Amino acid sequence: MFVIKSTIATRGTTVHSLDARRLTILASKQLQQQQQIKNLNVLFSSTTTRILGTTTTTRSSSYPSLSNKSSSLFPSNGQSYRFSSNLSSLLQREFIEETETNPIEMPDELSKLKKSLSSKWTIVDGSATDSDGATVKMFRKEPTSNGSKVMLKFHCQDTVQDEQGLLDGMGIEQDEEEEEMSAPLNFELHVSRAGKTMKLACVSEDAQAIVEGVTIVPSDDASASGSADEDDLYRGPILEDLPEDVRDEFDLYVKEECGVDEDVAAFAAMYADYREQAEYVRWLKEVKKIVE
Repeated sequence: MFVIKSTIATRGTTVHSLDARRLTILASKQLQQQQQIKNLNVLFSSTTTRILGTTTTTRSSSYPSLSNKSSSLFPSNGQSYRFSSNLSSLLQREFIEETETNPIEMPDELSKLKKSLSSKWTIVDGSATDSDGATVKMFRKEPTSNGSKVMLKFHCQDTVQDEQGLLDGMGIEQDEEEEEMSAPLNFELHVSRAGKTMKLACVSEDAQAIVEGVTIVPSDDASASGSADEDDLYRGPILEDLPEDVRDEFDLYVKEECGVDEDVAAFAAMYADYREQAEYVRWLKEVKKIVE
């Protein structure tokens, strides 16, 4: 019996000892985990502080403080800040160069041609009336054979850009006579009769008027009475799709019936060049007045 009791007592002591060791190990692991969590928190806090500190420093160095701005933009002596720019002087330089190299005076050839056409056309320059800006209108004094009124109009910037750069790249040289000719010009020809207007989109090239499109729209009086908007109307066919004899007849109609002959076509292109140069010089002056 003594031996059995001793054995049981020994086993009880062993079990108790194992439980204590397990508890010690568990406690140690918990302490280690708590320490790791603590270390992570410290590391995260330190990293966040460094990031925020760097960001704050960068912003501070990139953007001056309000007090610095106030001292530079609004002087303490009460004077307002004045923007310093070279724009005004550069515009003045451009103005001088343009007026010296390209005088605004109308060339003699253009002046004589305008005087010659004035017997058949009333030429209204938009710059003189300030109503149409850089648009020039020409009203034919005599109606067509069926009584239609004819009006030609163009804007000084409606010139067709040539392909001079492309020609230079291909090694093609132009004659001096061709270089002196004005660039092709897009213009509109209005033929009005009985409340309707036929608008012919034309181009003046080499002193020839070529029709590129034809549309029918209400006349000014009919349009004011509430007719359909021009954007809703039929724009006409593509003239290139029409037979060649029909296209040629349109060109002949513009020349013979509407009076847009070689002189008128050449005048429109030449006058657009002259007006564009004059408008550019005036633009330089007006912009300089605002920015200086």
